[in-house]
Amino acid sequence: RSIMRPKRPMMVVFQKVQSYSTPEYKKIIIALETFGILDESQASSKPLLDAIGDAQIDWDIVLGMVRTVYNRYVKAWQAPCYKERIKSLSKIDEDYFKMESSLEDYSSLKKLPEAELNKISSQLIGQTLLEYLCPSATGVCGALERNKMYSDLTELSFALAQYKAVHRSFPKNLDELKPKYIDAIPLDGFNNDAALIFERKNDGYLLYSVGPNGRDDGGKRLQDDSKCDDIAVMVPIPNK
Repeated sequence: RSIMRPKRPMMVVFQKVQSYSTPEYKKIIIALETFGILDESQASSKPLLDAIGDAQIDWDIVLGMVRTVYNRYVKAWQAPCYKERIKSLSKIDEDYFKMESSLEDYSSLKKLPEAELNKISSQLIGQTLLEYLCPSATGVCGALERNKMYSDLTELSFALAQYKAVHRSFPKNLDELKPKYIDAIPLDGFNNDAALIFERKNDGYLLYSVGPNGRDDGGKRLQDDSKCDDIAVMVPIPNK
């Protein structure tokens, strides 16, 4: 999920907010409009504008929403392996979009009891902050694991090249590289920390991770097949 960018420069928004000392709902409208939740010029936004004009914002709800999501992020990132991290982070996104969709129908807001109206209006402000402050955590998680895998495969490739320079051939398995050429053999984070796949190929080799989809595609990368995403090193480099 991409982060929503403000529709206006923040200084312009700040100056406009400062121009309203009262009532509070004017500030709410500006905040919602700034981050794209509503557009004052659209008729579809009128039910919301009419309703929240009578609302009082509970900032405990607003900041509590942000705190809850960030606490869940912290816990998700502490999961021991990639699959568990990505599962937990995806669940946060799923719950967030459920919350977002539940606030899309504003036509009946005016009929709500005061306490419920205040609660929903406060949730809208919380949603605004989450849209702006929350990263695309699943995307970041995948990118970090991919970068780590590229680094690990590069380190292994250098170790394999050093081994061949001494022995005039590549090893039969990666364990033969320890401890002289590499301290420890990296594992495949995309495959529950299973061993990376290493296959001798004539005078070369194929070394790969199963990639983000968690499926062994035989070393086929995204550029080889749009349905595959293995992260691979092939030596010698195959002819195009």
